[in-house]
Amino acid sequence: MKIKIHLALTALILITLGVICVLNPLESFVTISWLIGLLILLSGVITLLFGLRAQAILPNAASTTLLAIFQIVIGCIFMLNTWIASGTLTVVFAMWMLFESISILVGSIDYKRAGYQQWWLMLIFGAVSIALSFVAICNPEPTALAITSLLGVALMAIGFVRLAAIPAVGRLQKRIKEAKKAVADQIAEINTVNTEAEEV
Repeated sequence: MKIKIHLALTALILITLGVICVLNPLESFVTISWLIGLLILLSGVITLLFGLRAQAILPNAASTTLLAIFQIVIGCIFMLNTWIASGTLTVVFAMWMLFESISILVGSIDYKRAGYQQWWLMLIFGAVSIALSFVAICNPEPTALAITSLLGVALMAIGFVRLAAIPAVGRLQKRIKEAKKAVADQIAEINTVNTEAEEV
């Protein structure tokens, strides 16, 4: 029963968050940017504490401390100005996508030299991804909306999968109970046979 309640509650939460992301993509992306800023800030604080304690032991602890301060500054900027953060995240995502696409494009040539027959699929995928990356860099706001909408759809899909898993969990629990009962019956039967054998 606890598993079913957990699945139902998490499914409802995920579906609700997904609907919010789809209906309000821009505001949701700003919220995501704020949360990422919070994570960067917390990471910076933890790294700073580690760096301060490790300065007497590690030779490169000073660089770790500087990196932590940089993370704290970036985290504060993201949290205090979420609109800048959301725009920055879109560009960073697009740049990451661009570098990955170039890597796939170059890798397709290596696969061709290695005799891989489907190398041209990687080539096409890399070229298309590069084009989409440039579109994302030139149009950050529509990209942010698209990312948030896709995230919302993914959250709703996960929520519906959890709802669909509730009956399956019920059937699994029923089978486990039946298996336990069958094992208990077998043990009882074996004990009865042993008792009768001892009496004889």
